[in-house]
Amino acid sequence: MSAEKSIAVSQPIYVDTEHIDEYTDLPDPHDFLEFKDHSQPALCIKPALHTVSNSAMTQGIVEEEAAYYLPVQIGIMGFWRLSSSNNLSEYLADIPEAEEIEDALHRGYQYFSFNGRFLSSHLQHGDRQFLEHNTWLGLAMSNSRYSQTTLVEGNSLNTINYSKTDGAEIARENRFIDQYDRLHMQGYRNGVYCTRVYERIGEIQELPVEMLLPGEWKKISTMNFEHFFQVNQYSPEEKAVWARGNVVFFLNAMHFTTYHKLDGQHVHYYSTPLDAVTDADADADNGVTEKMTSVHGRTVHTECFEKGGSGRLLHTTYHSVRGGTLYVTREQNGECFTSTISQLVPFEDYLCGSGALSTTISYTSTYLCDQIQLNQCCMYHDLCYSSCVLPQMECDNQFCECLATIISNPFCETIVFPTHCNFARLFGNLFICPMMG
Repeated sequence: MSAEKSIAVSQPIYVDTEHIDEYTDLPDPHDFLEFKDHSQPALCIKPALHTVSNSAMTQGIVEEEAAYYLPVQIGIMGFWRLSSSNNLSEYLADIPEAEEIEDALHRGYQYFSFNGRFLSSHLQHGDRQFLEHNTWLGLAMSNSRYSQTTLVEGNSLNTINYSKTDGAEIARENRFIDQYDRLHMQGYRNGVYCTRVYERIGEIQELPVEMLLPGEWKKISTMNFEHFFQVNQYSPEEKAVWARGNVVFFLNAMHFTTYHKLDGQHVHYYSTPLDAVTDADADADNGVTEKMTSVHGRTVHTECFEKGGSGRLLHTTYHSVRGGTLYVTREQNGECFTSTISQLVPFEDYLCGSGALSTTISYTSTYLCDQIQLNQCCMYHDLCYSSCVLPQMECDNQFCECLATIISNPFCETIVFPTHCNFARLFGNLFICPMMG
């Protein structure tokens, strides 16, 4: 195989936060591919495919150019069944219970949960669970023989093992989704290359936007931002906030709240009720518009209308989280006016409370529950309490309903999650709403 073998990957365009005044527009919008999702308007923010060379380690893995159907962060979520493989017995030969694992691969199913920061996967056959894999992206996990790191490289989610003696790459497993919505897992270890192809079981799984959007987000890519600044006549200070600052979102059943955050300070705070027409920000639209924010499926829509009885739609902004990545797009006259791609700023494990909520629950990873989904349910519960909008009983009910959607092993589903639910209902009333400014 040629050492110059290449694959097509999505190459993000990064924001230069040090030279804000030197910004120029990104490539023509035609260089961008639409994000295909029939449950919401097309988002013109997925970068075009570029070609990069593989490392020498992966030359034996990639046999053909991959035409990607979805970003791996989105597509890998859910259940998969093995449809074909090669060299599987040799690839698993030195793993304990290799025969049982191979049988489970052929007769069971693989499950992946991924939110852009944390990857959880397991192999299930009957009541047995194999190959539990829980890791934070970019964080080196270590044992006595090697260290392991999981990264997103282009549109491939890769786990690499490095030798502890010389740091050399000794094993790798690449995962990507092809144009037919099949999961490819291409591995190399102990001199053996193995390719496994999986068919999806059921639909692509995504959590509600109310659970995914809250948090602090950092921009990593923009389109037409310079034009956006010019049209809105932003001052250099406002331009710095939009281009360099992070954005913090809170979303519950009643309100959508946004903070712009620069150098650790909150600026440009605004909050709007859901499904109600309100005056738009006078600074942004000269006081001549009104807007309405609502949740449509897995997307938050904010529509801006002209005042004075015409009701003409001026522009619509979409907030959507896919695979741990936030896509914000403003459409104007039916075209993409500007868009940004952001990643969630890492936070310490929520673990049901983060010290602010009296329903703090200790969580033990040995339960082998789906930790990231549990934490998302807990974060949503915390936000529901702290908003002081819904009765606490309703927050508890939503928390329990969220726990019921988590697919995990029988112990978690019958013991751990109901215990968390009952704990919140018994002790949630100890929480006192903070003073809201």
